Amino acid sequence: MSSQLDLIKKPLSLFVFLALVTVAIFLSPPTATAKEDAIDFYVVPETEYMPVAELITYLLEEELGWNVNKKIQYAQVGLKKTSDGEADLFLGMKLPRPGSRTWNNFAGKVCNLGPVYEDVVGGWAVPDYVPKTKLNSPEDLAKPEVMNNLNKEIIGIESESSLLENSRRIMDTVKGLSSYQLVKINEMVAISELNRAIRSKEWLLITLNRPSVPFSLYNTRFISELTDEKVVNLLARKDLMEKYPNRVTRFLSRFHLSIDLVNELTRLFDKRKRNAATKFVSAHPELVNYWLEGIEAL
Repeated sequence: MSSQLDLIKKPLSLFVFLALVTVAIFLSPPTATAKEDAIDFYVVPETEYMPVAELITYLLEEELGWNVNKKIQYAQVGLKKTSDGEADLFLGMKLPRPGSRTWNNFAGKVCNLGPVYEDVVGGWAVPDYVPKTKLNSPEDLAKPEVMNNLNKEIIGIESESSLLENSRRIMDTVKGLSSYQLVKINEMVAISELNRAIRSKEWLLITLNRPSVPFSLYNTRFISELTDEKVVNLLARKDLMEKYPNRVTRFLSRFHLSIDLVNELTRLFDKRKRNAATKFVSAHPELVNYWLEGIEAL
């Protein structure tokens, strides 16, 4: 008789176990399923995009409960992956780009979530302690005192081809600049040279982009903007709104930084990549709450 009871108890126990498992799965919170489905985020490997991408990734993972696969890729590949629906998000292109074949090929095939930051520009920069009354325009470079203080040199970061090209154009067209030399050096040497000059309060004229590591590290100003102002937008697959919950897509649409905050984030990221996002979030709780919750948070 006992053996017959054992045979009855085993299937009964199995049934109860399966029933409990089913109920547990049914009652599990939505974030559990969110963790299983990762957001594929393609980022162009440039110093201005990486810190912003790190902050977006941090908030998606830590605040909204999603896994993020951040993949480093160049613009044309990242845009194609996004337009094909293989990537969910893409960061790494400045707009507008008139006549850009890369952008024109994909503009209608992606979802534009709006500006992440604006006022992106490159130009000739000097440390703030250089008096505006003496040097505040390309024409001022022809003054004998300015020539002497700058040693007739303009420092150009060699990787910034558009800034170098525009520098040569201005040097050829502005009267009195033909005696200047455009000295091309790499970015790390340029940062070191700028640091040395600022420590000793020497004058220095250098090509810089805003945002960038050197622009974020030192107090500088432009005496001439050499490029038109551009905007960096966050782009996504066309069906992003259908694929992800409202809270995720609203956060991504609301995410926006002033250029000063981008410089602050770039500076934090340059010092210590791992906790740059954490430090930034701690320093700007109201802004982060707005991104996550909207007007209600304010």
